[in-house]
Amino acid sequence: MTNKNRKEYANALSKLGKWNYTTYFRGQWKITHEYAEKLAMRLMKSRVIKKVFFIIEKDFDPKNNHIHFLLEAEELNREKLSRITKFNRTGIGNIEKIIEKKQVTKYLLKNLGEDFSYHNLYL
Repeated sequence: MTNKNRKEYANALSKLGKWNYTTYFRGQWKITHEYAEKLAMRLMKSRVIKKVFFIIEKDFDPKNNHIHFLLEAEELNREKLSRITKFNRTGIGNIEKIIEKKQVTKYLLKNLGEDFSYHNLYL
């Protein structure tokens, strides 16, 4: 995938929703595609989450990785996300309100198309 393709994808993704939060989850293990899907489905079953985009990204340590989330949701905090996903709150990164959607989506997609990358969108 070329940088141009990533930029086009990021621009399109930024327009798919009223994305208002971003965060990441990092465990003490490698997050599988199946587990990432399970987290996304738990988020979508919640009444406070409207849309979810996620992408798995590798860490410096090849034995580990993390997952970035782009969310359209009501008011969120670490405790609420932990409760919804059943993910340890200490592994949930800062929950940041999105100001510039295109910049955030461009950042999240920086590794799109790499052999370790995996992503999905829930509307």
